Amino acid sequence: MRMSDVDTDFKTIKANGFNTVVLAIPWAEFQPVFEPCCLYNDVAFQKLDLIMQKAEAIDLKVLFRLGYLWSFDPTQQAPGMERSYMPFTDDRALEAFAKLARRLADRVQPYKYFSFAFLSWEDFFLHGLFLEENRAKTQNTVLETQYKYFLRETFSLQQLREFFPNQRIISYDDVPFPVSEVTTKNGDSRLVLFHRFWDYLLIERLFKHILSVFPRLTMEVRIDGDRFITENSDLKWLRHFDSYEIPQSDIVVGYYAPFWGMQNKRDFIGSNRAIEQLRVLIQEMREHSKKRNVFIDQLNFFDETPGFEDSIRIYPNQINQFLSDAAVVLSSSVGYSLWTLKDYVHSYLYNASFQKEFKGWVTKGNPGILRKNQFDRTLLMKSGDQVSQEIPSWRGIELPEKIQARFCLDAGARSRDFAGYVTVGNEKEKFHTALKPFSGNHACWNSALPSDGSVFTMGVEKGTIEIETLYLFKFLYKSELYPFHGEKEGEYLRGIRELNRQLLSFAPDDHYQEPGRTPNVTGIFEDNWLDRCQEALKIDPLSGANIDPPPGLKITQNRYFSFSSIFPPLEFQCARRCVSPSVCNFRREYL
Repeated sequence: MRMSDVDTDFKTIKANGFNTVVLAIPWAEFQPVFEPCCLYNDVAFQKLDLIMQKAEAIDLKVLFRLGYLWSFDPTQQAPGMERSYMPFTDDRALEAFAKLARRLADRVQPYKYFSFAFLSWEDFFLHGLFLEENRAKTQNTVLETQYKYFLRETFSLQQLREFFPNQRIISYDDVPFPVSEVTTKNGDSRLVLFHRFWDYLLIERLFKHILSVFPRLTMEVRIDGDRFITENSDLKWLRHFDSYEIPQSDIVVGYYAPFWGMQNKRDFIGSNRAIEQLRVLIQEMREHSKKRNVFIDQLNFFDETPGFEDSIRIYPNQINQFLSDAAVVLSSSVGYSLWTLKDYVHSYLYNASFQKEFKGWVTKGNPGILRKNQFDRTLLMKSGDQVSQEIPSWRGIELPEKIQARFCLDAGARSRDFAGYVTVGNEKEKFHTALKPFSGNHACWNSALPSDGSVFTMGVEKGTIEIETLYLFKFLYKSELYPFHGEKEGEYLRGIRELNRQLLSFAPDDHYQEPGRTPNVTGIFEDNWLDRCQEALKIDPLSGANIDPPPGLKITQNRYFSFSSIFPPLEFQCARRCVSPSVCNFRREYL
């Protein structure tokens, strides 16, 4: 992200009816080195401050996805998926991540528009660690000790004997270690234990530890079921409901896609069917989380990700109807977000906008860096200049070979006679692309996908060019809302705007309703449901006591506010922008 684009992006977000932005906070970008603890990236924190200030200036609330996995920093320890394992196998890595979380919690304390953060199971993906061939990576680690705790807290020995009827289990030490894939036989209960153990680790080891330093925290839970073929060849779905009761949080985070809960056979469904599935998902999350409030952090109504071609999709001509109808269902949640409002590419290049100047690059000739503002830079190249970068395999995502790789660039300026080249490859094979003259400030050419150990090189043969950003990619993630470049509106933007208009029109006292009960006031606090500033009562619905509300708060016979503090203990402060003197006086008199 170029910092000069933030204001425009935030205005676009706001103009389409959103009131909140979710920021992915990459662990390795903010803390590239965790052992010895710790090396921090001060520039990343400075950028975060600026983004928070810009969000507050335009009246956008901010959420964090804390611990986002992807970072291409070449100096980071444990890159890629390896880092996602570390908090579970190494106490030092877990403690380092907690120190980062504490630093971030302190950093956002002054920003009243910061709402909460969440961890996502997707950033702590343990499937590869528990493959049978990787057993050596888990032996003699804290993970083995955690496994014994998990077994004792979750199962009796008799239950485990039923899991493994052909094995002699006298003590918990006799229980096989979990595996994430079973290829030898059906009914292998090691797979069941893997998913149960993964859920346990996410809450008991990771979440609770980070919660102790970042109180305004919740979790994106695993809403998908995992296939398990029984010994009788029956299909059973392993669900993850035990992890839905997030400790000390009134919010549980999930995601939606049309394929959830469906038989995926490369088919389409209508808007009504998709709405029903969304309703069932939210109801299920509420039920199994003991009535926690649901936040859908990814409303994936449209998805063309390669490798998921078999997934069910909504008929394209019914997507806008789905979005409009989704408002009623989502009104029973605390909101939703989109993965992206704009198409983007999965680029393999690090520091491709040269904000860190030449970090990660090898230069030849005399290319220069031009400073545009505190953070943004451009690359100036002339005839004979060259920049190169090695691309390790862990930066990539596996995609079908039939997809054509592309190279693109954003140019600030260039001479009319510009000509250059791009080379991608290794010692065995290299692909050369000639960069011919082009019009406008954005251009693309066919290129090659890097293999492990490939080097990307761009050079100038003639003229000069000022480069804002380079892209080397094989996959363009489409939102059908705004294009990768340009401002042309996509066909589903109308539905998004209608969805947001309806959500913001609902009255908050229609949101939480419990008919037929008389409330007893046990607290008063600020509530900002869907960014609507409210003074709310915290009540005990089981009590028969009655009390008159202060001015501005209304309790009717069958409907009343029934909120609870999202992240207790949430200190009540009269100085907060939503709280009137009448409520503060009421608090002092009655509580």
